Amino acid sequence: MSSNQQGVENNTKQNLSSERFAVNISNHVGTVVLNRPKKMNVMDKPFFSEFYQAIHRLNESDDVYVIVLKSTPVDQCPHFSAGLDLKSVASDIMPSASDDESSPAVANLKLSKLINEMQQAFRILETCKKPVIAAINGMCIGGAIDMILAADFRVCTKDAIFSIRETAVGITADLGTLNRIHRVVGKGFAREMAFTAADVKADRAYHFGLVNQVFDSQKEMFEAVDKMAKTIASHSPLIVQSTKHIMNHAEEHSIEDGLAYVKLWNSAFLKSDDLTEAFMSFMEKRRPKFKNKL
Repeated sequence: MSSNQQGVENNTKQNLSSERFAVNISNHVGTVVLNRPKKMNVMDKPFFSEFYQAIHRLNESDDVYVIVLKSTPVDQCPHFSAGLDLKSVASDIMPSASDDESSPAVANLKLSKLINEMQQAFRILETCKKPVIAAINGMCIGGAIDMILAADFRVCTKDAIFSIRETAVGITADLGTLNRIHRVVGKGFAREMAFTAADVKADRAYHFGLVNQVFDSQKEMFEAVDKMAKTIASHSPLIVQSTKHIMNHAEEHSIEDGLAYVKLWNSAFLKSDDLTEAFMSFMEKRRPKFKNKL
């Protein structure tokens, strides 16, 4: 890596990190590390706008090909995240009667705006061009489920626990879980998780497809995720991003519509410099040098 590249990476990390999470960029992998270990990595109100901006900038960075979500090392905090920090939004959910703006209409509008901002913080994981991998250990509950379901795929450690905890505390999960989970684990298990708010252990999460792999330790998981991310980053960024876009499109359309769409899409992408480079590097048995341009 050149000194200029290193300088760009260091500057990006400083600009994107916050007291709630750290951002690292290395070998075209952007890693977001949840970093409130003393509070079990709960997500307070400022978290959502900061997280959205960080993911947005990673998505726009030409130097980032893959995004990884994970938590701090287990010796600092044994959990991925305990979800939403309810104390930080208590005044929005239950405005004080002494508040001058506490009329039902005003309070409802403020709450609706807040919920939308929080929804978009995780929606961007789904709509961003870059593949997103979530690496989970320990507790992953409530709002953390909303986050990981918006990732492209998930892995976890054997001590991971998943729970749609909102049901147990009198809240309807509204940040994306109920809209996405049935696509990941199937309708029956999705409803069981949502209705019971029960803790789901790693082996059962794997059985129903919530996670792709289960690892014995966080260290082993991080090493495997790093390898996966580097493998993805070794491919043409344009083709990987195109693949995610087409798969996202397919989820919202019929097979017939999807086939017609990808036909038109590929008529442009098959002319890219990266396709020629991928073919030539394969024939010449060398590492490809992608330009990331059409």
